[in-house]
Amino acid sequence: MSHLRRAFSHRISRIEVSAIKKMALRATEYKNVISFGWGVPVTQTHPEIRKAVVEALKTDPLIDRYSPVPGLPELRQKIADFWPKKYGFSISMQQVLITVGAMEGIMALIQVLADPGDEIAVMDPGFASHIEEMEVTGVMPRYVSLDESIGWGLHEETLRKAITPKTKALILINPNNPTGHIYTQKDLELIAQVVKENNLWLVLDEPYEAMVFDGAKLFHPLNIELIRENTIVIQSFSKKYSMTGWRVGYVVAQEEVIRQLMKVHDNTVVSAPRISQIAALRALDLPDSELAGELSDLHKRRDQMCSWFDRMPDLFSYVKPRGAYYIFPKIVANIDDQTLADRLLDEKQVVTTPGHAFGPTGKGHLRFCFSGSEKDIEEGMKRIEEWWGENKNLFSHQIAV
Repeated sequence: MSHLRRAFSHRISRIEVSAIKKMALRATEYKNVISFGWGVPVTQTHPEIRKAVVEALKTDPLIDRYSPVPGLPELRQKIADFWPKKYGFSISMQQVLITVGAMEGIMALIQVLADPGDEIAVMDPGFASHIEEMEVTGVMPRYVSLDESIGWGLHEETLRKAITPKTKALILINPNNPTGHIYTQKDLELIAQVVKENNLWLVLDEPYEAMVFDGAKLFHPLNIELIRENTIVIQSFSKKYSMTGWRVGYVVAQEEVIRQLMKVHDNTVVSAPRISQIAALRALDLPDSELAGELSDLHKRRDQMCSWFDRMPDLFSYVKPRGAYYIFPKIVANIDDQTLADRLLDEKQVVTTPGHAFGPTGKGHLRFCFSGSEKDIEEGMKRIEEWWGENKNLFSHQIAV
């Protein structure tokens, strides 16, 4: 294949497959695997959502057709209708575009907001796929390093230094993936100030917005009227509603942004699957009380996994996450993140994700996902403890911090 490689674009040839997907693919070589890698909820899609789709399959004559390119009007209108209840101001359905999950929305936005050679600021550690999507489109990431010593908090000087005349936007996930950190109101007001001063777009990728623990409350940047016109919100049905395989999300932005997004959206996917949008319509009818049990279970799983880390302080240190369903422990033993991830998979069939995939600051960490069952968490962490017991003499010399 070496002679064929020259025929591929340099932009794509130099990009590696996502570490998250790479570890998941490697795991298919083994049996009896426990995965803390891919962020997939263990719960099934709610029965009422499934029921609505079954009914549509029986009665909707258009079920197997394209939807309108921007999405089903009734779904876009329903999203617009709940906006004032949640954020205190109105939007129109023309400000809503239904996408094939949040990932497609982000990819389209990067192409709309920036040209090759431009920059977009991302938190570091931050979501690996944001970085990869920039690489695919020729846009350069500008890393805003977070401070693990203050619970993955944000420093003003670090944020301001990351912004240059080439920076077009800042992407933020709150709660953060991979750390589970929740940004404070002070952090978000600072981000808003920097966004406004530099005439940037603020892109809010919010798949974990409903997943917060310990009574925490999210402050939303849309409460800052000063930057509403600069703010683009991307939501996904994947995590909150356990609909990862349905591939449906949406973008809310100014109408001109939506018009520009449509050019990429139409020429990439045409439209989100009609059947998935029907599922999303029913999902929006579910009261939060229907999902409260799943949040409570996640809370328990977080604490369960943390209790295992507490048993291995000579291998990991960690900041307890307050949101999402990830923990991002630091490896305090003398082994790098890729090697540890590989050995845990090869020797104990436990999937984790090496931290370097999430930005330069992620090096020397592993990402663990606790969205699986309590049984799997117990078994997987037990295997890791066993591995450490068998190997600590080789790696127990701590890395200087």
